Amino acid sequence: MSGDSVGGCAFASAVVSPRSTLRRHPAHALNRATHCCPLPASEASRLPLFSMLHLRPIEPRDCSEVTRELVTNWQSTEIWSLGRRHHAEQLPGFVAEHDGRFLGAVTYHLDSGGWQGEIITLSSRSTPPSADCAGGTSRIVGGGGGVGTALLEAATNAIYAAGCVRAFLTTTNDNLRAIGFYQKRGWRFAAIHIGIVDRVRLVKPEYPLVGLNGIEIHDEIEFERWAG
Repeated sequence: MSGDSVGGCAFASAVVSPRSTLRRHPAHALNRATHCCPLPASEASRLPLFSMLHLRPIEPRDCSEVTRELVTNWQSTEIWSLGRRHHAEQLPGFVAEHDGRFLGAVTYHLDSGGWQGEIITLSSRSTPPSADCAGGTSRIVGGGGGVGTALLEAATNAIYAAGCVRAFLTTTNDNLRAIGFYQKRGWRFAAIHIGIVDRVRLVKPEYPLVGLNGIEIHDEIEFERWAG
């Protein structure tokens, strides 16, 4: 659930209303490189320290680092999405590294039935996290100069490689940077879930009312990319 204008970011998903209707859009499949990942020139130009990023699947040895990343950005490893609780530290995903330095992580979940998968969290460490970040919701927390973009593509490709035809994620109505970030990377609006965050607060009362940009958080925006 949950980038800035280039890609370093943190996102997580939240509960989505079952009443909402998805609008399907075809999308082009992304390149399937998920290890040593050369970034596009427009991204690499924003990476003064490196031009190559090493992405690899999350392994058991990453547990403490991934847990720390989740707690730093979401104050919890527990992420709610589509009315389901995910223990994000147990999900599959990828980590980004350079010269052995941890730069970020992405986690995802494959829905039963095998036709779609969801990006649950996405975060990068190239800049410090924002004080606005709150637990269990879609957020953006950092710069990252392309790290977030590379992680997002890796997870999306993994979802497609698992046989799914649709990748999706959500962000909250206050997260203006995330909304722009996804659209710039070819993600399309699928649904707006009015008032779903208000319903989340019934089971998670600590969920903040005011989020990023001083905007009250009430709604979820769902984005999607279709394999094609």
